[in-house]
Amino acid sequence: MTYKQIISALTTEDLQICYFEKKDLDILSGLPYFDRNKDPNDRSIIATAISRKRVLITGDKDFSLYEKHGLQLLEI
Repeated sequence: MTYKQIISALTTEDLQICYFEKKDLDILSGLPYFDRNKDPNDRSIIATAISRKRVLITGDKDFSLYEKHGLQLLEI
């Protein structure tokens, strides 16, 4: 997609770009590491979802490791 198409899709679907904030970093620093999931990008996404009380939709089964740490998850 082009930049203009992405902006158009965000507007059409009423989506927002989320920026990483201090509150997200606070959550991230308290999350445990799991051998099954070492991807730092995944952990950043998970921390952001937890701190903003958002439901995370994913097909990645390893994200369920973080449900007991506050992640609201909808697996597809």
